[in-house]
Amino acid sequence: MARGRHASRDGSLHRSTAMATLRGLGLVAAAVAIGIVLLSSVPTPGRVATAAVHKAGRHRTLPTVARKARSKGRSRAHRSASPTTTNSLPPSKVTVLVANGTGAGLGATHLDQALRSAGYRTLGPMNTTQPESSPAVYFVSGYDQAAAALAQRLHLPPSSVAPLPASVPVTSSGGADVVIIEGTTLAREYSTSSTLPSRQPGAA
Repeated sequence: MARGRHASRDGSLHRSTAMATLRGLGLVAAAVAIGIVLLSSVPTPGRVATAAVHKAGRHRTLPTVARKARSKGRSRAHRSASPTTTNSLPPSKVTVLVANGTGAGLGATHLDQALRSAGYRTLGPMNTTQPESSPAVYFVSGYDQAAAALAQRLHLPPSSVAPLPASVPVTSSGGADVVIIEGTTLAREYSTSSTLPSRQPGAA
């Protein structure tokens, strides 16, 4: 009986030792895993530098995108605000009114005849409602190029071309596309002539 009890105690001792060893190994493995997790969560110098670079990059990129968007918006606004122009129309598609700003002579009559001979549709000459010493070529919407071509043909500067104002100095524009106000120079030039210049200034 004593020999059986001794064998039983030896087996229990071996099992206890084995279990203690397994528990120790388990604790060691758990400690190693916790250490790896802790080490991976600590920011290294390389990671800190990389994060700083990415953050700085975002700070540089976002304002750049915003500036480009604002620039594009301003460009679109500028394009929409700019007056549109059309290609110069043939004389037969342009109706012109000539008004003498000096109130004397036959300048408006002769210029009206000259324009009609050049193919323009005219509404007949008239005098302005007030003295106008400077020439002007006014146009309604869509006839800016036609007005510019007429001003060049009459040897007038580009500054004389402008949109038709609400206070144009004539009794009625009569549906004209272009209104020419004869100043002193044009009235004198067409006091005897009924022919437009054959060439534009600077033409070969």
